[in-house]
Amino acid sequence: MENNRRKNREKIAETKHTIYLQFFWCVCIFSVIFVNSVFSQGTKKIEILNADELIFQHTHGENIKRLIGHVRFKHENAIMTCDSAFFYGQRNSIDAFGNVHINQEDSVELFSDFLRYDGMKKIAYTRKNIKLQHAKAILLTDSLDFDRNTNIAKYYTKGIIYNGEDTLISDFGYYYSDNKNFYPVKNVIVKNPEFTMYTDSLRYHIKTDKVFFLLPTVIIADSSELFCESGWYDIQKDIGNFVKNAYLKNKNHELYGDTLFYNKHLGIGEAFRSVRMVDTTNNITISGNYGKYFENSDSGFVTQKALFIQAENKDSLFLHADTLMTIPDSSKEHKIIIAYHHVKYYRTDLQGKCDSLSYTRSDSIIRMYHNPVIWSNDYQLTAGFIEIFTSKNGVKKIQLHNTGLIIQQQDTDKFDQKK
Repeated sequence: MENNRRKNREKIAETKHTIYLQFFWCVCIFSVIFVNSVFSQGTKKIEILNADELIFQHTHGENIKRLIGHVRFKHENAIMTCDSAFFYGQRNSIDAFGNVHINQEDSVELFSDFLRYDGMKKIAYTRKNIKLQHAKAILLTDSLDFDRNTNIAKYYTKGIIYNGEDTLISDFGYYYSDNKNFYPVKNVIVKNPEFTMYTDSLRYHIKTDKVFFLLPTVIIADSSELFCESGWYDIQKDIGNFVKNAYLKNKNHELYGDTLFYNKHLGIGEAFRSVRMVDTTNNITISGNYGKYFENSDSGFVTQKALFIQAENKDSLFLHADTLMTIPDSSKEHKIIIAYHHVKYYRTDLQGKCDSLSYTRSDSIIRMYHNPVIWSNDYQLTAGFIEIFTSKNGVKKIQLHNTGLIIQQQDTDKFDQKK
């Protein structure tokens, strides 16, 4: 009786084990079928459209088709042509040789001497004499991979991009065809009839001809040099925004600012934060937190903590005002400096204040308006209007107009007055 029960238990256990094994194999078979089904739906086979000659080969256990003459393939929305090719059906891939051309929905076109195309990954590996063409832009290089999943190309060797009048050269880079952006990298040079640009990385939009600076950049145009670490420049509109430690230098002038904005068509430049304008010929520096320059009239102004400094051999003149302005005189050869509201200036032999002031470079005369006061040595001078005649050696003379008054301190509590 006990033996029968034992045999029944063993038979039941054996039956359960058999059922588990059958279930396991069913799951495995179903999984394989399911994966193959999904794979076949997600990845299309490369189609052979044409070849003058077809040769079947069997190498290393793989069936290979060799195609010669006017070869044409199709994979999804891309047509590929070449002189000859090897087609690996099991791997869904191609090795193509001679006059290779890929046309993807009449958008991106690729030309090369050699192509290895992986139909599983949808990546084209092109080599030698490569030309990528999209819209009006052309890229020339010798090693480029194009991912058809993301529509991103990466070139590994020196690349030259032509787009209208613009030429971009770099050691390598990327092209995002969906948004038409090139990213040339390392030893980047942008050439245009109006300027040459040097940097190590930037973004270039081929449709708008707009350049975005990603790293420190130098732009050379005529006799001027512009530098920034970030910003953008619209080549078509001649408008630029140059950010972070930006400066503009030419033969006689330098302009510094945290941000510089320039509109070439209007001839207007603006500088924001930590602004400094330097006249290297006359040793003059004007600083503040906002400045604007009008190219056509050769004039400009600086405001927000404006400071004027003129360095001389023995001394320097410091002048503060709400706003400092420079305009050319009638001869167009010299500048007139105008300071207005809360004007104060200092030099070791002369100090003064007034509401507004002008300084003419041609005759070196300072004119003070609205309640001017001057302190020089032991003298205090006041008048309705004051003229100060200066030279490299200092003050030559001072003229007081309209109720002039001179006060001299004789002692701690004694003063002389002259009218």
